[in-house]
Amino acid sequence: MNAKYLLHKSLVDAGVSDLPRLITRKGDSKVKMTVDDLMDLFVIVDEQKLLNKLLRFVADNLARIPTVCQDNMSNEYCCSCSEDGSAGKSVASFLYN
Repeated sequence: MNAKYLLHKSLVDAGVSDLPRLITRKGDSKVKMTVDDLMDLFVIVDEQKLLNKLLRFVADNLARIPTVCQDNMSNEYCCSCSEDGSAGKSVASFLYN
């Protein structure tokens, strides 16, 4: 199972109606379109305040969580440096802070 499928299934299980159709992307723009699909689902999560009703996943090894360099983020996102002052912030802490 992939992240998009799990998120979509979680939203269905939470009783969300009018979800976009779950599409398996193929071709050159597969990654971009999949990310767009995920962002569309997260917009629904945000608008309907469903974050606490979704499954939560944890990392067994924090070193495997990618970091996001703040210099590469647009101004629409708000985050701060980690306590150790590093320039990046893990995706997990970015999503939940």
